Amino acid sequence: MMAIHPAAVAAKNRMVIKPPFWNEEVGGGYCVADTAGAVLKLENCQDGKASQVWRVALAGDSGLFELHGASGVIGVRNGRITASGDGDTGLQVLPYAP
Repeated sequence: MMAIHPAAVAAKNRMVIKPPFWNEEVGGGYCVADTAGAVLKLENCQDGKASQVWRVALAGDSGLFELHGASGVIGVRNGRITASGDGDTGLQVLPYAP
């Protein structure tokens, strides 16, 4: 499970992805990084680090959006998350009812 948080950068529509269960009182925790030629990985969070900052891009109507990283776009292919740009790249905001 991951959660999105605003990135500590001046540009608009930028965020970081990190596990929601991290206790922020003990440090920055881990952030999802997009690195060239590699799968997504967790790194120690560093404010403003390019590989950890994701841009939210609108991709249609009904809440559809994409997450663009330093080296690619988050997508899903065969049930696996990728950053290679292949597979389905559109994500959608769906109402959540506990």
